Amino acid sequence: MKYLYFLIFILPFSLSAEDWIHIDSLEYGDIPGSGWVQNISCPDSNNCYAFVQQSSDYLIKHSADQGASWQTIYTADPFNEEFPWMPNMWRPSSPQKDYLFLGMLEKPIIKKSTDGGKTFKRMIIDTLVTDPGRRLYGFVMYDTNIGFAANDYFWFVTKDGWETFEKYENAWYGKYPNSHIAPFFMDNNTIGAWYTSRSSEIRTQYFSKYDIEKEEWTVLSGIPRDPPESEYIQYLNDLCFVNDSLGFACGAQTTGDGDTAIELIFRTEDGGVTWDRIRKELYHPRFGLSYIEAYDSKNIIAVGSYGKIVVTRDGGENWLVDTLPKMENNPYGAMSLTITWAGQTPLIGTFSNGGGLYRYEGDFFDFSVEDTTNPDVITEEYANVGVRVRNSTRSLYISIDDEQFRKYELKIFDIQGNPEQSTIIQSGIGNSFRSVNIEGLKSGAYLYMVSCDGLPVRSGKFVVTR
Repeated sequence: MKYLYFLIFILPFSLSAEDWIHIDSLEYGDIPGSGWVQNISCPDSNNCYAFVQQSSDYLIKHSADQGASWQTIYTADPFNEEFPWMPNMWRPSSPQKDYLFLGMLEKPIIKKSTDGGKTFKRMIIDTLVTDPGRRLYGFVMYDTNIGFAANDYFWFVTKDGWETFEKYENAWYGKYPNSHIAPFFMDNNTIGAWYTSRSSEIRTQYFSKYDIEKEEWTVLSGIPRDPPESEYIQYLNDLCFVNDSLGFACGAQTTGDGDTAIELIFRTEDGGVTWDRIRKELYHPRFGLSYIEAYDSKNIIAVGSYGKIVVTRDGGENWLVDTLPKMENNPYGAMSLTITWAGQTPLIGTFSNGGGLYRYEGDFFDFSVEDTTNPDVITEEYANVGVRVRNSTRSLYISIDDEQFRKYELKIFDIQGNPEQSTIIQSGIGNSFRSVNIEGLKSGAYLYMVSCDGLPVRSGKFVVTR
């Protein structure tokens, strides 16, 4: 029989604003941090692109070290480029290194680079008229070929990187005004989209899926206003999915007190059919939440205005609220934030004076994989002993539930079986975790063996990331 142990004791944890390291101030002349980081896109765990509007210029910056350093690779010049030249893009993306796609907000135009941002090809996908409804408010790429875009009148699908595309009439036009949450790919054939409204006449927000092959929309669910008779409007700003079942959404609910808003986070475990609210708090800074990104089912970050950061490492059971460090030239903090993951490292970009690009270098998040026991090495005498193991960057946490209070030996081996270190652990009753320092271990996979009086009790593996 294989034993699977789940951690039911939540380790105390804390978060510090000082763990967010200010990497790039986006200096522009004599004005530090004057840029607007519209988006950060990481096609893999190392390579990331930051799309920055800075005064009259537009910059694309690249990092090859998970956001630890940034280099400007492209500068858009409005005097030497055909309009629209680059500002006010709707969530530019990079699905693969060297491939950059920019959905323009002023005109229904997509700009595409296949050489890492050195040059861009301009592609018109709708009539170039002054009607604002023709602008692209929805744009997303699944990979370098499959993409989706939308405006008030049409949606567009490409299977060859916008060299060609199909155009479909938007049957929902006028039904859900202000439906500007970015769509996203749930798989290579399915688009997820949230149609929402701040209109007082509309009380429901709808999550829908679009099947590319069937050319068919399906409305899955709605989140009614809470409470239904309330004058205070609830709206969502962003959502993300970990897999085809588990997803998270964030937003805000107005309070009637100026621009202040309650922060909201929802979770779905059935692919968007139903949504449960897992956070509703009015917490300083009191302006709701704008973007949410999940690394996996446990580690999630949501951000809001004026430097607000809300994080969890247990899937939303517990949340901590933090803010970016105070900015020298802007004591009120960043007006808005954008968030992404570079591998297991969160990156934040700001829209503010004194802001810029930030990188998280703390030890808050939990990337450990819950241990499963090897049944072949369990000694019958210790079959009922509860051993739980979790790891962080610097420590291995181990709990041994044994009412006889015996001493156990924890041995750690590299993946080839070479011994690395050994520690004696005193057992206790319940989930009483001891910390074992593993700072001397390099990144990689390791094996452990827990034994008592020379007899094996439990074995398993864990991963160290630096």
